[in-house]
Amino acid sequence: MKIFSDRRVRTAAGAGALLVVLLIVIIGGVAGRRRRAEENAEIQKSLAYLEALEATGAEGVHAAIREARQETLRLQLEETLEKIDSGETDIWSCFSDAVILGDSRADDFQYNNFLPKSRILADMGAMCTDAEQYLDTALDIYPSQVYFTYGMNDVDGSWDTLDGFIEAYSRIIRMFMDELPYAEFYVSSIIPVNQHAIDNDSNYLKIPEYNEAMKQMTEELGAVWIDCDHMLDGHEDYYDTDGQHFFPEAYPLWAKLMLKARFEYESSLSSETETSSDALDAA
Repeated sequence: MKIFSDRRVRTAAGAGALLVVLLIVIIGGVAGRRRRAEENAEIQKSLAYLEALEATGAEGVHAAIREARQETLRLQLEETLEKIDSGETDIWSCFSDAVILGDSRADDFQYNNFLPKSRILADMGAMCTDAEQYLDTALDIYPSQVYFTYGMNDVDGSWDTLDGFIEAYSRIIRMFMDELPYAEFYVSSIIPVNQHAIDNDSNYLKIPEYNEAMKQMTEELGAVWIDCDHMLDGHEDYYDTDGQHFFPEAYPLWAKLMLKARFEYESSLSSETETSSDALDAA
């Protein structure tokens, strides 16, 4: 029993030291944006928080570390987006180790010179099953992130049933997951079209139904869902004349949603890792 207690003490001490570092990082990020009085208040608050943790033991320290890590990632995302908005950071540099698979909408990432052609595995009129032809190419690139953006051409009546589409899309994504076990996988919802496009093709009315089924599929696969339902709210002028495609101004908005999904996913991974560490310490 004494050995176990000593190990818990050492764990708590080590975790406490790590927490101090994490909190300093967070305070440092806040300091540049606040007045001196607010900085001092944050420091005093953090010191009081650390003192309070002494009574909680290792479990309390680990929980605080998880919260600190998530806060750090949140601040990193906030800082990254601020730099993107100010022009200090190029959002496309955040996709230097990614590939995007899809149809003509995805192809416009490279058509507009936002991302290199080698990173955009897309074709005009492509359906989800067309992704299979790019598996070898993806293996050669071996990306860290893989984004699937199909569905636009799958809602036009090509599938007898919605279940048939989901079964085919799931098979394709699993295929890539099996071959790229160290990559992160993301599935974008079908970005809605405008009324002009719906007037020309009523099949687009099925987009919400397809998105709901795709979201469930994504969760079952263990991939990350990117909700783009409201991406162009307030930006209706970003639609091209056909009501289906977009002007270049829409693509940074899409990229931001992809980036936010990645930060949120990596934040959840950090939390899961710390939870696993807690379980091992308790064993």
